[in-house]
Amino acid sequence: MTELLTIQQGLACPKGQKNEFGGYKYRSCEDILNALKPLLKETGTTVVLSDHLECPTPEWVFVVATASLLKDGKVIASTTSVARHEPQRKGMDASQISGCASSYARKYALNGLFAIDDTKDADALNLHGHEEPSKPEDPRGTLNTHRKTAEATDFARIKEARTNAGISADRIVEMCKESPFCVDTPQELLKLHVNALIDRINTQGLPE
Repeated sequence: MTELLTIQQGLACPKGQKNEFGGYKYRSCEDILNALKPLLKETGTTVVLSDHLECPTPEWVFVVATASLLKDGKVIASTTSVARHEPQRKGMDASQISGCASSYARKYALNGLFAIDDTKDADALNLHGHEEPSKPEDPRGTLNTHRKTAEATDFARIKEARTNAGISADRIVEMCKESPFCVDTPQELLKLHVNALIDRINTQGLPE
């Protein structure tokens, strides 16, 4: 287990990305994997990510992801994380739903294995960590056209709608976790979901 200790103590993965709405910084799963590579080479280890489905009831299906650290082909440490696999999400096809749940579970399995604490990040509250997008490493997507994320002009529209509706930036972050968006942070929002998010902002901003 000395290899795991070396990696946990040496891993430096700063929160180099910024959420423009909430004003907080965060790290993505891709950031974690990139930061790991030099330490994996140093310790002669590899990381393997895998997942499977568990169905405790017909109505509830979970993606159980496992992050394993291997040395000479043998597992020396592993952790698991779970995300619910919902049967359907508006605006997402079946493969995107599966990938969304897989992405979330895999990201937090890595966090557990390498002692990374994201509990203070809004992205840690994601539906499914659903990373990813992007954090992607993105297992969620099928076609590149479906996986295209929102652009600067889209964020400008979202910010304008939020301002007009009088909704806080934190509320926008929460909305992005909800169906059908299923993302950790607004930066991971799919371009095809921009109009739906703006519609939701406008609806929630209406006076009672």
